[in-house]
Amino acid sequence: MMRVLDSLAQTIADLLQADDARVLLGEDVADGGMLGLSRVCLETADLAARLLSTPLVPAAGIAHAAGLAAAGLKPIFILPSAAAIMEGYGALREVVYLHQQGHLPGQMVLLAPYGAGFGLRSRSSDALEAALCALAGLRVVCLGQANQAKALVEAAVNFSVSEQPTVILLPRLLLLQEEVQTDELASSLAHADVLSRGEEATVFAWGAAVEQAKQAIAQSQIKAGLVDVRSLAPLDISTLVNAAQQTGKLVIVQTSHSGYGPGAELAAIFTEHAILQLDAPILRVTCNAENAELSIQEIALAIHQVANY
Repeated sequence: MMRVLDSLAQTIADLLQADDARVLLGEDVADGGMLGLSRVCLETADLAARLLSTPLVPAAGIAHAAGLAAAGLKPIFILPSAAAIMEGYGALREVVYLHQQGHLPGQMVLLAPYGAGFGLRSRSSDALEAALCALAGLRVVCLGQANQAKALVEAAVNFSVSEQPTVILLPRLLLLQEEVQTDELASSLAHADVLSRGEEATVFAWGAAVEQAKQAIAQSQIKAGLVDVRSLAPLDISTLVNAAQQTGKLVIVQTSHSGYGPGAELAAIFTEHAILQLDAPILRVTCNAENAELSIQEIALAIHQVANY
């Protein structure tokens, strides 16, 4: 059994080996990368030649990746964090716009560590995914199950759904886990993953919150279903609404704080599309703003509250 990081390093090398048009960019990928995600590539001369170190300016890296895509290559850009995308937000916005106008190929993937972990706490609770999801035409996917990291990245880089600029958010809390990797996703990259169905409540989560929600359901002893939202943009509205209608008692769990994020969007969608099936107020459980931690006890309490409403 290997760590998720180790598996991803091998996966990236395999993806570059499979297609000569793929190149890997990042601030220090030529030296193995901040997280070591390019170290396996360094072992092969051909792959090492396709590791392009970028300046410590995310906008420049995104622009470089866009130029490579325009030249017919398929860039994979490893960022030091999701926050770094905010520094290059203007450049990313232009990339998405140019792709929508038909002026730029869409085969461009950004990999970004996200959330708490590696000693990062309070600032990691910023709801950065909200800003990314606001860019119409950008696909935003968040890893929620450590054993799916390999399959998730492969599906994104192979553009198994559609060719469009894609951001993969990789929760830091999952990257150091040791997991047996799955070779295929149970459902398409564009679809939410219904992990279990319940009779008394339904819990929706993404990223590191998925595992915490799973523990909270077990602790609550409530027959609750669990859905890994996974595709944050575009949302898989059909699957999500169908899952919500099964019980009409909903809990949304997220590792960021509550304002202006996908959790609020989900609540609005459920109110709009499943109002007649809702039997309790929609509850949201978010992180503690001081220490960026989710409380499993608070999630379990919310599940109890909606189930017994």
